[in-house]
Amino acid sequence: MQIVVQSKLAGTRRDSPRPDSLCADLPIRRTPLSLHLADEAQVTVTETSDGGDVLSTHTVRAVIGAGPDDEFTRELRLLGEVPALGLLDVAHVVDVSGTVAGAAAGCATAFAAAIAERLIDSGTSARIVVLDHFESQIAEVEI
Repeated sequence: MQIVVQSKLAGTRRDSPRPDSLCADLPIRRTPLSLHLADEAQVTVTETSDGGDVLSTHTVRAVIGAGPDDEFTRELRLLGEVPALGLLDVAHVVDVSGTVAGAAAGCATAFAAAIAERLIDSGTSARIVVLDHFESQIAEVEI
């Protein structure tokens, strides 16, 4: 089995940032920048068979919590279903010190690390590949 985790940065919104934009240059918004970037990343998880047939594709969702004083938490949650492994809930702090593409790739990498941990815990073997928006390989691991 192969699992590909990729940040798509589809840019479907009117105010979607360009991948090469610096996070620091993005306009101030009502929601935290980290949540906006994780949502814009549109991280997808594609599971394929050993023969290369696509078994499933799912989009990872990003959510953030607010405390009793209505302050957003620094950490956000990446939630996604991987059929062979179930629902994954990953705590992640988005790095907003670089480009939008870099922040999105960080989200994909964090989710891929959680997949690897779940595979190890379940004793399941698979190949995990992490791709960025430009379809360049960021990481690959065989478990």
